[in-house]
Amino acid sequence: MSSLKHLTILLLLLLISLFSPSPIHAQQTYGLSIDPPLVRIMIKPGKTITQAINVTNHSLSPITLTPRLVPFTAKDNQGLPDLHPELAPPWLDLFMLANSEISLNQPFIIPANKSQQLVLSLKVPENFPPQDIYANLLVSSDPLTTNPSGHQLSASIGTNLLITITQTELLPTYLKISTFELEKPPIFKLGSIHFYDNLNPLNLKVIVTNTSPFLTTTDGQLLLTQQATIHSAQPLYPTYILSNSQRELTASPSGSLSLNPKLNYLGRYNAHLVLHTPTDSYTADLELFFFPFKITLSLLIFSLILLTVFKQSRVPKTNSD
Repeated sequence: MSSLKHLTILLLLLLISLFSPSPIHAQQTYGLSIDPPLVRIMIKPGKTITQAINVTNHSLSPITLTPRLVPFTAKDNQGLPDLHPELAPPWLDLFMLANSEISLNQPFIIPANKSQQLVLSLKVPENFPPQDIYANLLVSSDPLTTNPSGHQLSASIGTNLLITITQTELLPTYLKISTFELEKPPIFKLGSIHFYDNLNPLNLKVIVTNTSPFLTTTDGQLLLTQQATIHSAQPLYPTYILSNSQRELTASPSGSLSLNPKLNYLGRYNAHLVLHTPTDSYTADLELFFFPFKITLSLLIFSLILLTVFKQSRVPKTNSD
């Protein structure tokens, strides 16, 4: 009886162990933030400027970080940077960190839930030639062991620096509207006139090319006009365009450039694009013709069906003997 009792207790313990949840090791997570994420600087030769950049450790553990300056170029027409850590242009020597205990390319520690201000200094010699400098102040963590299995995580975050070294604030702009087109093809095209149904919204693609050696900024609007009447106006999102690069423009605040014709929009209209830079303005146009093609086609089909039914109902019936 005693052995049976012991066996019963062992079985109960085994069942409890099988159906009890196994211990889960909580994975440590950490995050970094940086402010500001973008800095625009115009500086004259012979001048020095400093910029404060705050890095915050949102994790529950201290993080070892290393600040680096990494050159970048435009990766695509969406505004994404393409970092080039393998490059070492001479202008890297113009930068330093003014912090007393933190230097570029040297690790430092941010305690848990604390912030560290990095004071970036840029000193330009008197004889330095006018040019643009695009760099990312990249702050990278050393790999951190985050769980008992030994998995490691690292994090990087950075501030894009858009710097123009020049004696004058107003720089010449060489901008070209490379693409101004509707994403959806027209029902048909007659010369330069694009025919569209007036019940369908139309999305547009606008790509501009900056062929100048300096960065420029653009803003503007997309207008839908008929003769002297403006039927709609959509503002463009202010955008930086790097030198010798392309950029697709977006609308503010929706993001997509679009036209939304109405049922009473009939006849010829004009999609008019206006771009502004600090020194110039640029325009482009698309000729449109709106007509209710779908409604008209539906009415024609419905009318033909009714006419067919009516004709069949008028056919006299013949009596068969």
